[in-house]
This record gives sequence, structure tokens and C-alpha cells, in this order.
Amino acid sequence: MEKSRLTAVAESVVDSCRSEIYFNLKFLSLAMNRLTAEVEEDLPYDVATDGSLIKLNARWLTKAYVENPKKINRALVHLMLHCIFRHFARGKNELFPDLWDVACDMHVESIVEDFNLPFLQTGKEQKRRALLSDYRNKISVFTAEGIYTYLSTHQEEAEKIDRSLLFCDDHLLWLRSGESSLSSRSARQKEQEAEDDWEEIAGKTLADMQFFNLKNAGEALARDLKVDTRRRYSYRKFLKKLLAEREVIKEDPDEFDYVFYSYGFSLYGNMPLVENLEYKEERALSDFIVVIDTSGSTYSDLTELFLRETYSVIKEAGTQTINLRILQCDEAVQKDDQIKTQEDFDELMQNFTLVGGGGTDFRAAFSYIDGLLASGACKKIKGVLYFTDGKGIYPKTVRPYPTAFVFADERYEDRNVPAWAMKLIIGKEELTTL
Repeated sequence: MEKSRLTAVAESVVDSCRSEIYFNLKFLSLAMNRLTAEVEEDLPYDVATDGSLIKLNARWLTKAYVENPKKINRALVHLMLHCIFRHFARGKNELFPDLWDVACDMHVESIVEDFNLPFLQTGKEQKRRALLSDYRNKISVFTAEGIYTYLSTHQEEAEKIDRSLLFCDDHLLWLRSGESSLSSRSARQKEQEAEDDWEEIAGKTLADMQFFNLKNAGEALARDLKVDTRRRYSYRKFLKKLLAEREVIKEDPDEFDYVFYSYGFSLYGNMPLVENLEYKEERALSDFIVVIDTSGSTYSDLTELFLRETYSVIKEAGTQTINLRILQCDEAVQKDDQIKTQEDFDELMQNFTLVGGGGTDFRAAFSYIDGLLASGACKKIKGVLYFTDGKGIYPKTVRPYPTAFVFADERYEDRNVPAWAMKLIIGKEELTTL
């Protein structure tokens, strides 16, 4: 079917705008190449993406190009950033999809404003910057997840946001809770491949930004990509590695061959033909400790998800006995629960509440753990996980057991984590046990 003149003109407009983006933001070339642009005349929206395609309304394109072509530039960069951070799929299980949309728009618009490039300025910069500056002062981690967490707990305030300052693209094609834009198994696989592709593009975009040495331009994008890249390491993989099996020196009767053993005595008189194996590998779990930061900034629902996921991975390690302690600590250890069976864990989680609410002093938990070792209550500690927002006083003394500070990406501050400890950033989407 022959294209209409309107569609042909609109497609040339898209090509022109894409060329301008290539020229001004070279590090977005991978993102631009991943998205195929499709122009149609009668779409119910102006511009949208599902993570694989950019769908553009031909009528809007030609009108916007005459009025202010920078609107098209900004919309294309805006939706590419949505894709780089996988916003189109990450919020599908959020309780308030409308607030998720606002949070995602606020996140990417803050990055676009940080570019501070004339070809992206549409005339609302002063009001938009004032709005974004106000929320940056309120939200410590300015990612979509962090913004959403704030807005979902301040919904009256969220209703007053001038969304026209943030709106560039429609989110109708994004995945929502309980639905898939594609129904077949192969189509769902295609959706997952799109997410995986964008995860890879995010890492390469960060590398390109460092290669081009952009100095101040793109500082916000580089910072947020570093956070996103660090978070990509799966919490389950991390914990499984920490719980990796160790060799226990022990006779293995399953590997002992009595036939050859006896044959040696009959042949040589006093010497077995083969020695029995001296050891086998056995999955054994030493004491494992999880510390929960119970200061006022910790969320009980996310903490419960974290504990359930952690316990699930520990069970998967295949240990006979679970020597798990769950400590709750703010400026002092408030509670110590010992978990040895599934029943112990179920009882703890049945009416789980956080105990504390004061300031955070990480040293208190580590002093308590040192006391457990000194008294013999703990024989050997396989590892310590400290689930926290990171705002507190860290110990300076190196501990003789593996230690990791685990941060939820909604709110965290990891600048002061000691060099001897590991740190990991995880999101709600990784805590999937429930």
C-alpha cells in the first residue's frame, strides 16, 4: 500500500530529529538504533514505546515540527531514557500505576534537564527545574523507584504536581499488573529479550559516556546508570555465592568399593587394592546472621520481602540444619530471633513487626555479634547481611567474617560503607518469593 503524503512527510521529520540526537548525544546511539520508529496517521496518542518500537502519530509530528521541533527531540530522548531504565516493564506490579508513570517521567525529565542542551528546550524549563529541584531536596535517591516510594506515601501532594511539565510520551503500551501486551509464549519471551537488551544497552551507554569524557554534561544520567548497573547483580546469585558449599573432611561410605578393597587383601595378603575415600563434599551451613535496620526510615513491607527471599535461598542451599539469627537493631540490638526450622520462620513472619525506631548505629550489632562469638553462642559465622538505608555510624574495625550491607534502591545512602565490607543494591522486583 502506497504511503500517504502526510506519512511520508512525518517520517522525514522523524529522520531529521533522530539525526540531531545522534549529533548532540552520541552516547544514545545504541538506544536509538534499538528502537524502530513506526509512523501512523490515526493513533490514539502522539508518541509511545513498548520497549521495542516507537509509535508516532503522523498528524502530531507534522504539527509539532511546524510549531516547535524541539518537542519531538525531547519526546524521543525522553522515551529512550525510559527504555534504558526499563521503566516500561519495571513498574508492572506497582499498586499505583498512575504514580509510577509520574515517577518515571520525573526521573527522566530530571536527566534531560541536566543535559542543558538548547535543542531539547521547549520553553517550560524554568517551571520544570523549580519542580524537579523541590523534589530532589525531598528524595535522597532520585530514581523512578525512589520517587514512586515518596509519592505513594504523599498522595495528596502528588495530586498537585503539574504533570504537563513532565509529560512527553504516552505510557499506554507499558506492561501493567496481571497483563501482557503479548499473549503467546514466544511473544512473552520477546518481551523478556527486550528487557535484557536494554539492560545491556544501559551498561554500554555508561561506558560510552565515560569514553566521550562528557564532564558536566550528562552527569545525572551517568550517576543513575552507575546505580542501575550495580543493582543488576542478582541478590539471589550474591547470596548463593556467599552460601557456597564447603568441603567437610569426612569418610564417604557411598563412594567406598568393598569388592576392590577385599580383592586387595586376597591378592597381596595385607594390603587393600584401593583406599577408601577420606572425604566427601557436604553442604554445611555455619551460623548466618541477618541484621535489620529498624530506624524510622526502614519500611516493614520491604523488610518482610527481604527476609522471605533470604530464607528461601538459604533453604535452597540444601543444608540439614539452619543456624540463622535475625537481629533487629537501631542504636542497640532490640531483638534476636534464632531460626532453626521452617516452623520457627513461619512463626516469626506470621505477625512480623519492626522493633526500635531510634537512630542507627551499626557498631551495636557488630559488638553484639562479636559477643556471640566470644561466648561460644556462635561457633563460626558464614556471613552477615545488614539490610539498611545506609544512614548510620559504621564500624571501623575489620570483622573476621564476610559482611555485606544490602540497600533497597528506593532509599539508600552508601557513601560511608567501610572498604572491608561488601555492598549490594536491590529492588522490589528482585524480592519475588511472596
